Amino acid sequence: MKLQALAGDVIAAHAPHALVIDGDPAGAAAVAAALDECGVATCAWVAGVGGLRSLAEDEVDLVVIDVEQPDVSGWELLRRVRRMTAAPVLVLSARASDVDVARGLALGADDYVRKPFSPIELEARAHALLRRAAAAAPAAPRAAAV
Repeated sequence: MKLQALAGDVIAAHAPHALVIDGDPAGAAAVAAALDECGVATCAWVAGVGGLRSLAEDEVDLVVIDVEQPDVSGWELLRRVRRMTAAPVLVLSARASDVDVARGLALGADDYVRKPFSPIELEARAHALLRRAAAAAPAAPRAAAV
């Protein structure tokens, strides 16, 4: 059973859009596939600078980054992403020490998942972050009665 069936309320208004920035092409593809499978549209980048450009141009509901990047410090990438968007940020990384996890959370990540990851856990955490962000978002103004 797909996680989407378990958490269908998360995808109510529109398909959420995630930006994936992973320094490894296979890693980016695996994350994008897992998120696509559960109804989250993805745009994946294999370099931090390209991902930042994409973030500057497009509105996203979730950002998933790996701190191992070929062109920029992953920790600096996390800082810059956090300054650019209020969307939840999930760090997905092979940097698995408790110190790395604490550093990621201190720099603004909303969650931290260690690689190798379980696709079902990634889907569940992504949906939890999207659900919390949707609940925290201000309600759209209602049209005035005429």
